[in-house]
Amino acid sequence: MLAKCLFGMGNVHLARKELDDTLSYVGGSLAIREEEAKPRNDFDIAACVDNMGNTYYEKGDMTRALQCANRAVELLRTNINGDRRFAAALHNLGVLHQINGDLVKAREYFEEAVAYLQDSTHPYLASDPSLEWNKFKRDYNKQYATTAEEAQRRNVFTENVNRMRTYQKTHPDASFTMAISHLTDRRIEELVSRSTSFSKLRPISVENSIQLKVIPESLDWRTKGVVTPARDEGLVGEIITAIVSTELAETLHAINTKNLIRGSVGRTFDCCPQPIDAFDCIKNMSGICRETDYPTALGTCEPNKCKPFSTFDKINRLTPGDEETMLSWIQDSTLWAELDAMGGAFPDYKGGIYDDNRCSKDTPDHVLQIVGYGTEEGKPYWICKNSWGLNWGESGYIRIARGKNTCGIAQVVVQVADTKKSSATLLNTLGSIFTILNALIIYRKSIIDY
Repeated sequence: MLAKCLFGMGNVHLARKELDDTLSYVGGSLAIREEEAKPRNDFDIAACVDNMGNTYYEKGDMTRALQCANRAVELLRTNINGDRRFAAALHNLGVLHQINGDLVKAREYFEEAVAYLQDSTHPYLASDPSLEWNKFKRDYNKQYATTAEEAQRRNVFTENVNRMRTYQKTHPDASFTMAISHLTDRRIEELVSRSTSFSKLRPISVENSIQLKVIPESLDWRTKGVVTPARDEGLVGEIITAIVSTELAETLHAINTKNLIRGSVGRTFDCCPQPIDAFDCIKNMSGICRETDYPTALGTCEPNKCKPFSTFDKINRLTPGDEETMLSWIQDSTLWAELDAMGGAFPDYKGGIYDDNRCSKDTPDHVLQIVGYGTEEGKPYWICKNSWGLNWGESGYIRIARGKNTCGIAQVVVQVADTKKSSATLLNTLGSIFTILNALIIYRKSIIDY
């Protein structure tokens, strides 16, 4: 109550242009509210900061006015919950930038305010798609060769945004979020292709594999420094098989040697074209080369252009739908997993746990590298690396619901292994253990003799 009274007195002094007194009272209110026990009321804190910004503006201190306005926006940005005060804060910040002569930033904040009000179904605001389209082009530096191409891309963009908003409105409790990305002007058919020939399933026996391992609650191979950053395949869907098969081999090498080297996708793409099985092909070529030795696809296979640095001698192919075995396998290295990316909201994914029942379990059109798993608020998920660049999803990754074969993620799963290196590593480990035990025995005997 004291904070509220101080804030009210500050408003009185602001109306009377007693600016120093305004800062004193509102500053006192802000100090109290920032010390309140959690959960703090960030809306009230933002109101204090915004009020102080207006006061600094009246005093002619534009630097502090902008600092306050920026802080108010960021406070509300993380606690929006449909409150229109966020749009008001964006508008205030835009006005300050306009007065300060920065018209580009002013327009950005005005347009964000308009877009937010549209998303909030403001009853007095007609939708203006041109605002979002222009912001999209600026954000991702989009340039088109002709006006006809831009018109086509704009139509695709509008269709994708409308589909996204419809899903958000009809699924308010969805476990994942959607957002505009650098791919929103592209149709999903340009990113994936059901005409691509994926792996021909050859199941093998995996009995007792689960019983031999302790399965931790979570695993993320990224934290162990054995996974390269997400690639950007562009618009050639067929190259995805070369990307993920190469990624499995480079990660396996990093796990075995503690040395992460980026492999050549170009060589795999040139020498293992579809419908050739990429893993059999890589194995027959004695492995993958460094990206620095074969940086891009040449359009023709030149297998001897470089020397392979990573190989494997075993290819495991999972019995369809067995996610328990997937948990066992991923303890050793990452997995190739095919799924349906066309049938749901996959291309619009921004974050959270992707769980969309509109996709199919039987028509795979895309491939991911599964690099781990975990659980969030009781919902298990797979951590999957995509190939649409770092601006897509969670820095290039997507978390997909685990345990229900979401979008067919457990239908076609492959893992590679180098049994020779694995055996050598095991022998070295056993040798080290034997040496330690032998030393302990000698030490114990010496104590007894003593």
